[in-house]
Amino acid sequence: DILVSRSLKMRGQAFVIFKEISSATNALRSMQGFPFYDKPMRIQYAKTDSDIIAKMKGTFVERDRKREKRKPKGQDAPTAKKTGAGTGTPATGGVQGAVPGMPPLNQAPRMMHHMAGQPPYMPPPGMIPPPGMTPGGIPPGAMPPQQVMPGQMPPSQPVSNREP
Repeated sequence: DILVSRSLKMRGQAFVIFKEISSATNALRSMQGFPFYDKPMRIQYAKTDSDIIAKMKGTFVERDRKREKRKPKGQDAPTAKKTGAGTGTPATGGVQGAVPGMPPLNQAPRMMHHMAGQPPYMPPPGMIPPPGMTPGGIPPGAMPPQQVMPGQMPPSQPVSNREP
């Protein structure tokens, strides 16, 4: 029997099941290093018996299948969005996969809380703004800042039609 999985993790791998160990040994010795698509084949014995061989030996034990495990997750998917990463805690609006015990990533750092009413481009108290920029203003020709999520690209700026 030949078993092939098409998943990305198992790409390029196959399991060939032989009825007898002697025929598997002969195949391993004769095909080890055989060029296949310009690469040498690497062949090993399986770590465990296949289901077919285990049934023939009488040692077959039914085990949980990953496909059966995925079905309950697929049914719970709408409820997983309502709770924080499936932990049973209410969602905080943070990024999925955040480290438990850490504050959510959607909050500003503590030093920013006292400046919540000020725009982010305001210079700190006592700092003189650069020439051509009014306090709390935007430099001439610049676009006003837009909120961008971390990891996102800012919106593209229009290209002028003027020639240099």
